[in-house]
Amino acid sequence: MREYFDWFKKTMIECGKHPEVPIVMQIEPDPWCHLLIPAGCDPAKVDVKVGACGLDDVAGLPDDEYGYAAALSRLRDRYAPMVLLACNPRHGTTAQDDRRRDGEDLQGDVPDFDLAVMETGDRDRAPPA
Repeated sequence: MREYFDWFKKTMIECGKHPEVPIVMQIEPDPWCHLLIPAGCDPAKVDVKVGACGLDDVAGLPDDEYGYAAALSRLRDRYAPMVLLACNPRHGTTAQDDRRRDGEDLQGDVPDFDLAVMETGDRDRAPPA
């Protein structure tokens, strides 16, 4: 994880050199959700080495998915505060109650992120002519 956070830090440093450019950093949804699935969708049960990875910038953060989200927020805040962080809700369901729950979960999981990104499928589009 140290290499991952080093890469993210370098990316934020580069973004910070261009405060006039609007930047949205979407955290890839597949790893995010795939980490949650075996943990029963409980971010506290996801084993991610964050504080233990050895990078001073993320020292003291918990070694779980909450710590992972906090690390990304901390690095963004420190090096490129104008960058907007985004990630996908956990479930991706369509029922009204489920969408409400998704939003509440997202606010709890990544409280310092700025945007939720919803993916739409293209499976219903017409075949090429």
